[in-house]
Amino acid sequence: SLKYYHSIHGESGPEVSRERTSGYVSAVQFCSFVLISSLVTRDIFDAFPGSVSSANYRRILQPLFTAAKSSNPIVRVNAVAAFKLIGERELDPSDAEFSVNELVTPIKAGKSTSPDHRIALYSMIAVLSPSEKASSGAVESLPGILAKESSDLAMPFVATALKDHLTFLVKNDMTLSPDVM
Repeated sequence: SLKYYHSIHGESGPEVSRERTSGYVSAVQFCSFVLISSLVTRDIFDAFPGSVSSANYRRILQPLFTAAKSSNPIVRVNAVAAFKLIGERELDPSDAEFSVNELVTPIKAGKSTSPDHRIALYSMIAVLSPSEKASSGAVESLPGILAKESSDLAMPFVATALKDHLTFLVKNDMTLSPDVM
């Protein structure tokens, strides 16, 4: 529409004022950037056969976690898809543990008030390849989170993430913390 064109290109017309559109333009530009960067990140990692260095892995995570908080469902889905491509790879144990900690921290701290945001974070935990460190961190954190989860829509996502990581630990005869038992 003409209003959209004017808001993107900065031209003010009689029906659009700069003050009314500046916040909207910033939000549209940010969402567009995050959406495109998530798609590009996903495509790059899909085509890249090698492992990811720890420094690069951690550098990529922050924009993906930010995108997971978006109110735009397409941006959240692309963030989870990009994380899945990265998280399914063989990760350094410290990177896997770092990922789980970064994903559960906003939920534990109550900074993730939107069920949609929590679902994206739970989905990211679920797609992270099970490993001793990642699975231990997930299994220690998720039962307490599940008990406090208030959204019926989010509960299956917590349960899926918990099931995959708990299954890995049990199948590999790894010890579970007493808190989990």
